[in-house]
Amino acid sequence: MVMKRFFPKQPDFFKILSKMADLSWQTAQEFERFLDPANSPEQVAQKITDIEHEADAYVKDSIGILADTFITPIEREHLHALFVATDSVIDLYHAASQRFFSYRLKKLSSETAELVQLTAKCTHEFQKLIHRLDEIKSPEQIQIIITDIHKLEKLADKKMRSSLAALYDSGADVGQMFKERDMIIVLEKISDQIEDVTRLIETIVLDKT
Repeated sequence: MVMKRFFPKQPDFFKILSKMADLSWQTAQEFERFLDPANSPEQVAQKITDIEHEADAYVKDSIGILADTFITPIEREHLHALFVATDSVIDLYHAASQRFFSYRLKKLSSETAELVQLTAKCTHEFQKLIHRLDEIKSPEQIQIIITDIHKLEKLADKKMRSSLAALYDSGADVGQMFKERDMIIVLEKISDQIEDVTRLIETIVLDKT
């Protein structure tokens, strides 16, 4: 496996997870580029596809390294769940980006644009949370970020509902309306997924303190 060259003895699983979180944040930043009509949707979608493929390969190698490692900093099943769940965040961004590009969406409503920005902010907080996992025995800052993520997830859920309401009231072409609706629903699942990962981290913190 490629990653074994980098971690030949005792892998640093916190660094491995941080790399996955970095890819999540990179994907979120790319997705925000859809909001600027000057950017090519095809190029943005391709870049997100490239990141998604990189993440898939990375998490596959990570799980392989986990299987070959006897001592881990947190429970093996927790690490496995974190790898898979973090990859799922990137997969959802990829699914949303494919909808934007394939449906030929030109411009999102202001409500949907705000949902994109909220979701990106939630992803950025998620990145910061993963980067602090090695502080798990002194979790004060971890708890602050967790609280912020819970708040952002609730805001994203509320924004998803208002986005759909505004879309239905917009008088837009029915076909285009349902295309944007489909993308909104996938997009909102990202903050839900981050919330799920955050709750898993809360469980890990409780186990370690």
